[in-house]
Amino acid sequence: MPAAADQVDVESLDIIDRSVGEVTADYHIDHWHGRLPVVIQGKHISLGAVFTGADGESIPLMDEDTFYDTGRGTFTGDYIFNVRLADGAPTGIVELLSHGDHVHVRGQQAGETEIVFLLQEGDEVVWESPSIGVNVRKDDTPTEIVGDGTIQIADLKIIDRSVREVTADHHFDHWHGRLPVVTKGKHISLGAEFTAADGETVPLMEEDIFYDPDRGVFTGAYIFNV
Repeated sequence: MPAAADQVDVESLDIIDRSVGEVTADYHIDHWHGRLPVVIQGKHISLGAVFTGADGESIPLMDEDTFYDTGRGTFTGDYIFNVRLADGAPTGIVELLSHGDHVHVRGQQAGETEIVFLLQEGDEVVWESPSIGVNVRKDDTPTEIVGDGTIQIADLKIIDRSVREVTADHHFDHWHGRLPVVTKGKHISLGAEFTAADGETVPLMEEDIFYDPDRGVFTGAYIFNV
C-alpha cells in the first residue's frame, strides 16, 4: 500500500515502457495491473510515468534537462519521478536511477526483486506506490525449437491480414499489442514474421506448397502454426 504519510493524492499511475511508448503496468486504488519488462543483465530498461491526481489531472514531472541543471535550486512546480528498492527486497539484483521524468532500472545479476515508485517534491517523497516485481535474466534471446534444429528467435510480429498491419509483437519474453476481436461464427487471418537473432527473416512456407501433398521433404521454408 502507498505510504500513510503521502502528501499528494494520486488516483492512478501508468508506467510506460519508453522503448515502445506503451503502458506496461498501471496502478489504481491499491493494486497493480500488468508487469514491468524483463531486464537483461548488464542492460537497462527506461520507464516513464503518468501520475493522475484525484482531480483527474496529470501531475507535472520535471524534464530531464531541468533535473540535471545543478542550479535549479528550489522546487520548480514540477515533481520528480523516482524509484527505490522495496523494504526487505533482495539487493544486488538491480541498480536504480532517476532522470526526473523517467527512471532507469539496470540489471546487475539474474534474479527477482521488488521496487517502489516515488513522487518527489525536490528531495521530499510526497507519494509512493505499492511494490511491483522486476525480473533480471541473463539471456535476451528466447530459443524456439523448429523441426530438427534450433533457431534463436529475437522477434515475432503477428500481422492482421485483413489490413496487412502488425497487430501484436513479441520481443524478449513479453508481448506488445493484442489480437483482433473474433466475431462469433467468423474468423481472423493472421500472418507472421519471425526474425532470427542474426537479424534475418525466417522464411515461411507459402500456402500452395504447404497444401501440395507431393512436397515431401523439408523445402527450406518453415511452417507457421498455432
